[in-house]
Amino acid sequence: MRKKHIQSVITFVLTFVLAIGVFGRTVSASETENKYRVFLKDIGASDEYINGLTDEQLELLYNKYSPYKEKIHFSSYETKIVEIENSDASNDERAANIPPSKLKLSIDTIDFTDSNGYVVTVCVDAMYEWLSTPILNLTDAHTFNFDPKQFYFSELYGCSCFKYNGLQYADEVFTPAKASDGGVAWYLKIGSGSVNKGNNQGYCSITLKTIKKYKPGNCHSNMYYEYAHQTGALGISVSISGVSLGFSGGNYDSQAITYRY
Repeated sequence: MRKKHIQSVITFVLTFVLAIGVFGRTVSASETENKYRVFLKDIGASDEYINGLTDEQLELLYNKYSPYKEKIHFSSYETKIVEIENSDASNDERAANIPPSKLKLSIDTIDFTDSNGYVVTVCVDAMYEWLSTPILNLTDAHTFNFDPKQFYFSELYGCSCFKYNGLQYADEVFTPAKASDGGVAWYLKIGSGSVNKGNNQGYCSITLKTIKKYKPGNCHSNMYYEYAHQTGALGISVSISGVSLGFSGGNYDSQAITYRY
């Protein structure tokens, strides 16, 4: 009897320890996500903006900006869901029977201030998320245009990722493929996989320097993020028009989002 009693106690203790371990991991993940959300709220982001982010975007923004919490302020954001064609209708009549895919485009800006409270750097986060799987997973093109009278370009980092046995990076870029006085362009291969929230997404951080210092909220300017999805064999080309950049050739369909800073 005593032996059975001891075995029962051991079984109970092991079950309890395992339960605590599983519960602890769940709480830890929840607390971590909450930490990301609280941080974004503290720097001025709205609940609507935060709730629209994927888990990966939450973590990325936290890791990027949390070391500078005392020097930054969330300015604003814009989000738009668009439809992207999956084939080039001009070259293939069957394209009319292929439904478009849905793509979510987002822009936000974070202001960095100096010791006197003047904005000296604006970090732009240009993000996308495929809400339905595109048929072709090739190399897509992106442009971001801004007012060169207000800002000048400093740095760029972009990545695309997808989920397959964890988060996988499809591509990364560290410099623009092309740049002008008022714009930058970059290319990213896109991932593939089943359609789940955050499964196929991408991000680009564009760092702009202010030409004239100003207090947060005292500068207003339009910014433009355009996404071009390759729909055929020809790659997408980018050209300069004035001070801006635009798509000029290849098989693609594009959509843009306008953001008022």
